[in-house]
Amino acid sequence: MVHATTSYQCMPCRVEWRLNGVLAILDQHVKLYEGTRIEGACKVTVDGSPLPLRHDLRNHSPTGAEWGYGGSGPAQLALALLADALGDDELAERHYQKFKFEVVARFEKERWLLTRAEIRCWIAIVLSQPEEP
Repeated sequence: MVHATTSYQCMPCRVEWRLNGVLAILDQHVKLYEGTRIEGACKVTVDGSPLPLRHDLRNHSPTGAEWGYGGSGPAQLALALLADALGDDELAERHYQKFKFEVVARFEKERWLLTRAEIRCWIAIVLSQPEEP
């Protein structure tokens, strides 16, 4: 499914383009992830429905998702976002810590929006780079 030196293969409805030699993918169906904080409580949805936090893969934060810093709640959210957007649990588990620091830790405190296409573009860039030792 994933070829680290070539491209990220996903669904048949994809549209591909190259930017600076990096293959990126847009889906015809835009999937929207949204995080909101109301009275201190974090709520994360995908297309308006609750995002499964994927505690079955790793249980970093039994109390739920968080964002805006690099802790356990943001790690749980990063794993959930990657697993959902990529449809590949193994790939999500390999890259969620990097995604946490590069993306989730930088989310605005009160509200953020992210598309599946943005997540897939991020993973395409990561996979196009040489692996770190």
